[in-house]
Amino acid sequence: MRWKHWMYLSIISKEQISPTGWQLKGTYTTLLSLLTKFRIPFLSGLGTLPLTCIILNLSGNKLTGKLPGETSILSGLIALDLSRNDLSGEIPKNIGKMIYLESLDLSENLFSGGIPMSLSNLTLLKHLNLSFNFLSGRIPSSAILQSFSADPYTGKHGLDTSWK
Repeated sequence: MRWKHWMYLSIISKEQISPTGWQLKGTYTTLLSLLTKFRIPFLSGLGTLPLTCIILNLSGNKLTGKLPGETSILSGLIALDLSRNDLSGEIPKNIGKMIYLESLDLSENLFSGGIPMSLSNLTLLKHLNLSFNFLSGRIPSSAILQSFSADPYTGKHGLDTSWK
């Protein structure tokens, strides 16, 4: 099989992800071992993400740990969905370098801290969901981040949505 021109990878399941090394277990192990051009720093040993991949959906996979600060390998994505996992720590500032993102869903995780100002760089963003995390502080003053209703910011946190 050749994966040179694939554009979409969706792994939506209740399969177990082990916290050490983020190794996938279960039915998707075979699929991912075939994807020799797929690599994300927090999914070790899977190759390199082809430039043609524009949508990455890893929602509901029980992923744990922190997102790495390095996101350059994901810079061509237009949609990233890491919702319904157990990801923790702060949302990396470098996520703002993913300038082609139109959809970002990090909801229903354990993210904490503030929303990085760098998200203001995502000028093409049409869908944002950061709800049900442990985020706090003020939402950065930017037209793009304040153009959304308060819904993407609802949930388990102390975010200041007074601008709405």
